Amino acid sequence: MLILGPKANRYRFASKTTDYILCGRCGAYVGAVAEIERATYATLNLNAFDDPRLDLTAAPVDYDGESPAEKAARRRARWTPARLA
Repeated sequence: MLILGPKANRYRFASKTTDYILCGRCGAYVGAVAEIERATYATLNLNAFDDPRLDLTAAPVDYDGESPAEKAARRRARWTPARLA
């Protein structure tokens, strides 16, 4: 279960399909939450968390040109089903 604390801010871009979660102190991108076909999905930016066990390498991505249906399908396939509290 993903619990958003009082220091988390949500932001929606123009497409209004996803809530992006930003740190309320520094503004860093922490993750995102979307409702797709009446199910909730979430993704986290693990690089935003302080965990010495993680050895992550960022890879550039480009989702420009994705249709709304393609975007929803990608998120449904790659994001984690979530329940927000």
